[in-house]
Amino acid sequence: MVEIIVKPGICEKRSEIKASLLDGNPKDPLEGKVKIELISECEGVESFSKEVNEIDVSVLMESDFTENPVYKMADNCLPHSTCPVPCAVLKAMEAEADLALEKNVKIEFKE
Repeated sequence: MVEIIVKPGICEKRSEIKASLLDGNPKDPLEGKVKIELISECEGVESFSKEVNEIDVSVLMESDFTENPVYKMADNCLPHSTCPVPCAVLKAMEAEADLALEKNVKIEFKE
């Protein structure tokens, strides 16, 4: 299981993501589904969590943001397009499916 904490910035509504591979194929890591558990202080993210509870690993290969199912679900639930949670869900899936190493991502404002 991969666990991620998202600290979004000014809204301060922390989210926790847990990703667990439900069924996978060792010969083809893009087969299978990932179960996503999302806990958040944000009502929009809580709504989003009901949409993304199980996702096919193959969505990770959607290179077009406008066609990616995770971003489509986020568009229906989240009030701010700059929310980092959808990206974090994809990162958690990617790591859980062994398609990427677990590595922190940062956005920092230069002082």
